[in-house]
Amino acid sequence: MSHTTKKGVPRLIELAATRRSLLIGAVLLAVLHTVLLLVPYVLVYAIIKQLAQPPIEQAVILFYLGWAALAAASSYVLLYGSGYLSHRAAFEILYQLRRQIATHLGELPLGTIGQYSSGTLKKIVNNDVNRIETFVAHQIPDFIKGMILPFTTILYLFWVDWRLAAVSL
Repeated sequence: MSHTTKKGVPRLIELAATRRSLLIGAVLLAVLHTVLLLVPYVLVYAIIKQLAQPPIEQAVILFYLGWAALAAASSYVLLYGSGYLSHRAAFEILYQLRRQIATHLGELPLGTIGQYSSGTLKKIVNNDVNRIETFVAHQIPDFIKGMILPFTTILYLFWVDWRLAAVSL
């Protein structure tokens, strides 16, 4: 099946495949962001355990707090990197798509183009193509985060206490 017969999501996936390395990088950074996002919560749990078992060692608590702050800051740096890569991929895909549309319009007979108003053509080239940016640049990293966060949380709960994880499920 050629790309001209594909429509909707299959065509979008075909377009996204042209920037696969950028999207894979964005996905990997989103996964790392999500995992690091949970680290401060794990360390707060460790601090609470430390506080519940006297004598309280202030150095250990400060150590955990430092790592929690580092993990949180690193997490948001990775989120920025993921957003950068996904936006770069999206805008490169939009550029490629607009070039293909312009080339196609240039090959059409004038009578065919004359059937559409300039506003309709502008809507297709600008507004409709821009909707792809939202999906590629925002939905892909958000979807990954939405899948990884509950999965990692449940894994951690099983590691801490399988009964707590079973109740959470």
